[in-house]
Amino acid sequence: MQKVSLPFQYPQITSYPNPAGVLSILSSDQRTTPWFANYFIQLYGDSDESGFQLHFNWNLMYPIHCPYFDYSYVKPANVPVIWRDLKEFIISAISNQYYLYLEYDWFFLRVSDCYRQMHVAHQGTVYGYDLDEDAVLIADFFMNKKYSFEKVPFDDLVIGVNYVHKAVNRPKLDKIHLLKYKYVEYKFDVELFKIQIYDYLHRPMTDYKEKKAFDFENKIFISEYITSHDTAGGRQEPVRSGNSTIRGVQNYEYLKNQIHDVIVTGDTQLDGNKHLIRNLHVFYDHKVSFALKVEYLNSIGLLTAADFEDLRASALNLRKGFLNMRNAYIKALLTSDFALLDGLMKELDALRTKDEQFLGTLIASIKE
Repeated sequence: MQKVSLPFQYPQITSYPNPAGVLSILSSDQRTTPWFANYFIQLYGDSDESGFQLHFNWNLMYPIHCPYFDYSYVKPANVPVIWRDLKEFIISAISNQYYLYLEYDWFFLRVSDCYRQMHVAHQGTVYGYDLDEDAVLIADFFMNKKYSFEKVPFDDLVIGVNYVHKAVNRPKLDKIHLLKYKYVEYKFDVELFKIQIYDYLHRPMTDYKEKKAFDFENKIFISEYITSHDTAGGRQEPVRSGNSTIRGVQNYEYLKNQIHDVIVTGDTQLDGNKHLIRNLHVFYDHKVSFALKVEYLNSIGLLTAADFEDLRASALNLRKGFLNMRNAYIKALLTSDFALLDGLMKELDALRTKDEQFLGTLIASIKE
């Protein structure tokens, strides 16, 4: 066939390439909605040498952990051993219903705003090809950090993969992931839904840990929570990723601290503040996720009509609030408007209050 495009739709969450690619595939089958509704609830904030970064559960962010895929991988160096070249390998994989998740250097891709400007390693999801245009269909954040679906010349992608080691940032993948979608039945777990919201609201430093997030043998999620018991009544040392993971609503304070640092240092360069811009977008994605969860809960009869209307309005209000917050922050950086930055810190306090009220009401509104 001259052109093949596997099922692929714009995803609910676009904070990172990993979940964006996975959810683009799953969005093509509405039967996966219960799984999406049960997850993407908790938020994690990690500090490392590059700064403070907010994200969803990493176990949800990598394709290998998703129960809806048959998973395999190939080392790029091994491609020529079996196939003539990377192009033939991609065509073969797509023709056999496999999506590819791989890494390349944006410098060589003309659809990227880094083309011939800067060596940057990044990951994207290949979901098809068009031999009439000698191009591959791929999704990534190519222009202005916006997730999009693009046609990339095969030659561009091949050289981008082969020379990804030239990137100024350290490449994160040493293999090409192969994902074949397969539907498995998943039943929405109301109690799991509630406990994750409770943890988001009340366990910012967390006194529990997920015992096992994924059963590799049976290809299913089995989140089991172990709650710490301290007979002295004090909080135990939190379970952390690295040395400094913050969970849930406490991340509002860390966003405020980041904005405060910008005011103190006077550094309003967009590139220097890219982590905070993405952190605000993660919070926006979180509210997008909950607006969809409210719709789902109503569709399966867990909300009354009156509660649904109120909760839907609150969820959409929070979503709009974070969209405005993210855009206002970018505007403040571009104009060096420090008064606006100070106002955004106060707005974060207001959004936190609304967030806590919304989620508390949501838990209380779910019908037993």
